[in-house]
Amino acid sequence: MKVKIITNNYSVNKYSVERGYDTTFLSCSSPKVLRFSRDLILCGWRLAADPLAGYISRYNPYHTVLLQENHCKDIVTKDILRLEEAANHLESPNSPKEIDEKTKRDYCYLDYSIATSTMMGLFRNLRYL
Repeated sequence: MKVKIITNNYSVNKYSVERGYDTTFLSCSSPKVLRFSRDLILCGWRLAADPLAGYISRYNPYHTVLLQENHCKDIVTKDILRLEEAANHLESPNSPKEIDEKTKRDYCYLDYSIATSTMMGLFRNLRYL
């Protein structure tokens, strides 16, 4: 099964490209990564993993989403809504936006750590399908 990785994290991009994974690097905000992923779902992909979905209560400038090829071609509405609601939350005026460099590095590593461990689990499971 084909997997596509969408990220704005240069560390995740380097990791996934070195392993030959289908990766799209976007130089943009987290909400735009989520909306780009949503648009791919509308084009026939499905959400495989959104590792930071549970972490949207705090703003993170880095976000990685993993999509899977959708063989049945049924659009999963809840996946689209999940990504759109997360993007809206991150853009809301109530969402704090930490911008100092140390915090950005910490968030970069957090996204990298969660995304790469999710990739390892996902690709390991796909070998057994």
